[in-house]
Amino acid sequence: MSLDWENDPELKAIRDEFVQSLADREKALNEALASLADDPAGGLRDIQHVAHKLAGTATSYGFPTLTRFGELIDDRLDTLFSTSAGGGELAKEAEVARKYAPALAEGLKRSHASGKDDPSILATEGAKSLISAGG
Repeated sequence: MSLDWENDPELKAIRDEFVQSLADREKALNEALASLADDPAGGLRDIQHVAHKLAGTATSYGFPTLTRFGELIDDRLDTLFSTSAGGGELAKEAEVARKYAPALAEGLKRSHASGKDDPSILATEGAKSLISAGG
């Protein structure tokens, strides 16, 4: 069964609310990126938080690409944190995050502006680096 997001007023209202939340998620992601220099662990945890929430909800609203990107980041950071990463590993991951997190932020921005899923964000260098890492 396919949901008619455009013609069912109740579904459209729910989806529109989700789409509007993407701007807040983009803002949170950009704030996390800005904090990486001073607090790599905290910034990475904040990036993971945004990614985790997307991974768990975006497909439900018709945004499978955001779900996939969120899963890739969440899984990567979950592995990093579960292996008791030290400061050197966190600093190294913060550098890598400066590639993939902006790509996700751009995807959030595009999806917010268009109200549609944007599969092209998985073709960005940031996404490709996650995919090739086995995400």
